[in-house]
Amino acid sequence: MQYRTQEERCPNGHLTMSLPDWGSFAASGSLEDLKRFVAKGRALADSQAAHEDHTFDSLVLPWEELSESITRVWGPVGHLYNVSQYDHPKLREANEEGERLLASYGSDIGQHEGLYRAYLRYRDSSDYLTLDPERKRIVDENVKDFILSGVGLEAKDKVRLKAINERLAELSNAFSANIQGAQDAWEKHVTDPKVLEGVPIATLKQMEAQARSQGLDGYLMTIQQPVYIALIAHAKDRSLRQEIYMAYHTRASDIGPGDGRFDNTPLIEEILELRREKARILGFPDYNSYSLARKMAPSVRAVNEFLGVLEVGTKEKAKEEYLELVRYAQKKLGLEDLEPWDIAYVSEYLRKETLAVDHEALRDYFPEQKVFEGMFGLLEKIYGIRFTARDDVSRWRDDVRFFEVRGEDGSLIGGVYADLFARAGKRPGAWMDVTVDRITRPGGTQVPVAYFNCNFTVPSSGEDAMLRHDEVETVFHEFGHVLHHLLSEARYPSSGMGSVEWDGIEVPSQIMENWCWEKEMIRLLTAHKTTGKALPDEDIDRLLATRTFHIGLFLARQLVFGAFDWELHLASDGTKRTQELWEEIHARIIPFSIPHWVRVPNSFSHIFDGGYAAGYYSYLWAEVLALDIFSLFRVRGIFDRATGIRFRREVLAKGATRPLMEGVVALLGREPRTDALFEQYGIAKPN
Repeated sequence: MQYRTQEERCPNGHLTMSLPDWGSFAASGSLEDLKRFVAKGRALADSQAAHEDHTFDSLVLPWEELSESITRVWGPVGHLYNVSQYDHPKLREANEEGERLLASYGSDIGQHEGLYRAYLRYRDSSDYLTLDPERKRIVDENVKDFILSGVGLEAKDKVRLKAINERLAELSNAFSANIQGAQDAWEKHVTDPKVLEGVPIATLKQMEAQARSQGLDGYLMTIQQPVYIALIAHAKDRSLRQEIYMAYHTRASDIGPGDGRFDNTPLIEEILELRREKARILGFPDYNSYSLARKMAPSVRAVNEFLGVLEVGTKEKAKEEYLELVRYAQKKLGLEDLEPWDIAYVSEYLRKETLAVDHEALRDYFPEQKVFEGMFGLLEKIYGIRFTARDDVSRWRDDVRFFEVRGEDGSLIGGVYADLFARAGKRPGAWMDVTVDRITRPGGTQVPVAYFNCNFTVPSSGEDAMLRHDEVETVFHEFGHVLHHLLSEARYPSSGMGSVEWDGIEVPSQIMENWCWEKEMIRLLTAHKTTGKALPDEDIDRLLATRTFHIGLFLARQLVFGAFDWELHLASDGTKRTQELWEEIHARIIPFSIPHWVRVPNSFSHIFDGGYAAGYYSYLWAEVLALDIFSLFRVRGIFDRATGIRFRREVLAKGATRPLMEGVVALLGREPRTDALFEQYGIAKPN
């Protein structure tokens, strides 16, 4: 795949921005390039191991360059697989082969004893003592990675560990593919609009367009995320809500869409057993301890205590909120037995009545273009950076956008692609990923570029996309990750955002969410689709009140995911099956029961096809830090430039050049406290 490079000299030096030429993409070509770089890496390891003396430039820099090269040639494959796999028929085969190759290569390099000894010799050298903190940390982290890769194991254990890593890569890909397959396998065609009474107009239009695309009249329902959310919260037909709830919550299971063809159950059991075995081989008592070796949390006990405190503080509030729903459903909606597929629907009614807020009606105030303008205005105010749309950049789809980012002095900072809308073949959810890494070379600096992906409702032809407020919050959340990448001033890929401790990676994204809940900010994000007027203050006040509406149930659900992931991996064996543990933890924390056929673990991508295994607690862990940090803006003003610059300098700019907690403490001037979370959500903190 070719790249087009933009070069310019700015006040802070010679800068380049390299962007993929998507028209030249070929999965087979990327795979061949990957094989070439992998071979180069193997030869480099042998060559460096053969030399006794090294400098940072001779030992470490070649690996930074190689890492950047692999991201260039292989990153587009993974990205296109996630967002448009149906547009590239051979993409899945290439992706699977490449991931197997990288798993094997990663194991071999991590277990290369000669290269490890070269790093140890260098760490004991006088040259190492002259390094700045960023370079020292790269060396230290590399040494740690060798150890965690099993470099000190006996030969038979190395062979087994490599086999485990390769198999886990295969299982991860298969897990993701099964979710996608199950999601795309479920459709429901209806021609009677009465069946869809209560469903928002935007969703009806999307389902009409989906039906037309297949030569059908009426409406075609899917379980793509925006459609599912709209149906489960608004469809008056209770049987329809139950049907779509079952389809969504049995995805990739033995009874889910696709008649069991996409069942992830055997994959889950194998993944868990391999992770337990991997931890044992590396000398850890459990997978959680292995996971924490690269995280901020100091110990398994610390995470246990953290989750325990939140659970105690949340359960009673969640129970009170659920009983309120039960009473309301019986009294106002005639539902004697509140089922799980009724909860979002009843909550929507209760919220409208008690807070006078209709999130679907508010959609008319949040045009996607205005949301981005408002967010970019915020980022210019607090960080001094400017976003400009560019139409001359190659993209993989016509509806993808590209924004160039510059500082106030005109210097180039980076760029970001935005792929916002749901479609068949696109991974569900929202996420950020790296397009190009930041790297400093003798001739100048290559600036970072990011991918920004969402799954919003596709607008009707010629109309603006209108977002729900929770979708606006998603934009801000994922853009926090984008900023962490773009504003890093690390000089090397391995000290950038991607190497930040995983239970700290959500801090910038969780901080960004807070601006969506500030009156001054909402004024800047809203413009009614016909009048152009901002959301009135009285409506903003009602919207802000929804932030803590049934927050106990929301936090309880987050705790179920966090506790399930944590306890699942903490188990020393597989005697308690995954589904059984899920049901047990759900019953312990959530105040209502779920049907025996619910199979949530089968589509829990974060822990079985992502970086959150024994780490899903990170979302709540990071939220504690984020709320504490955002309190600085509340005191000094949400648009306070000085506070923004300090946060940019101490956290975003540092990347992984130092532990993230050091940046948090430097910013706060103290250790972080959990009080901010309890205060924010009105939950009594346990003694």
